[in-house]
Amino acid sequence: MTEIISQKIFALLEVNTCDLIELALLEYSLKDPDKRIRFSDSEEIWHRTMYELKGKLEITLFPLQDMHFATMGAYPYSSDLFTDLWMLRESGMLTFIHSSAGESWIEKSIHSDSDECLEEWKQKLSDHSEILQSFLEFSRALGDALVLSN
Repeated sequence: MTEIISQKIFALLEVNTCDLIELALLEYSLKDPDKRIRFSDSEEIWHRTMYELKGKLEITLFPLQDMHFATMGAYPYSSDLFTDLWMLRESGMLTFIHSSAGESWIEKSIHSDSDECLEEWKQKLSDHSEILQSFLEFSRALGDALVLSN
């Protein structure tokens, strides 16, 4: 039953996997808004993490069911995730940074209304605590797996 409710809610909110990733990184980044959080740009880490989270949370976070993985290579790979990350980069929601020292990372773009938008979205889920809790778990797990120590 949860899966059907989740499917309907995400369809009504018009949230896809790209949006879900963007909202999750925003939630994670706004925990400490004064700190610039750096996320790994490692394709392998992104794909392994999303593969694990999909298996764990796809029933309550329905958009994850649209993400397909090939598991025959060195690590699970999703062309859907590749496309989502490309769209987030092209839209300016994620910034891929390459320093002159040869380091690279990803930062979540935060705008003046980001906090308000995120809270509004979470408010829409407030009547569905299981889905909201799954989203918060997704955000924490994704962020914890990707965050680089400064």
